[in-house]
Amino acid sequence: MTLPDLADLWVELDGAVRYGVRAQALVEHAPNLVRLLVPDDTTPLVIRAIAAEGLLRLAVTGLGGAQGAAVAALVGLADGMGGQPLGVRREHAAAALGLTGWALQKPARRDGLLLGLAVEVCRVLHTVRNDQRRP
Repeated sequence: MTLPDLADLWVELDGAVRYGVRAQALVEHAPNLVRLLVPDDTTPLVIRAIAAEGLLRLAVTGLGGAQGAAVAALVGLADGMGGQPLGVRREHAAAALGLTGWALQKPARRDGLLLGLAVEVCRVLHTVRNDQRRP
């Protein structure tokens, strides 16, 4: 099994930010992100969405520090951020980075955070898949 294309992953993450990346939001608003992260078509979408959320949580944890806290807030994985509007999540993400919410509306800042998450997701997937191959 190959890793998802980084550009495709970034595009799907960018589209998912509006609603967050918790399993329910993934099923409702970002099924293509689920398909990209957990491509097994024999498993129901909801189960794959739960796995995709878990994978995204691992990636956010792997980012660590201020960047990890900002990404967790932005995508709705931080405590208290699930179901919050994007503006609220953006304010919390910006605060984690010592910025204003307006600064995270700038494409370069937001894109940088999501690209970091996409790279970390690929790293986690690579590690998991290599661990599965070991006897």
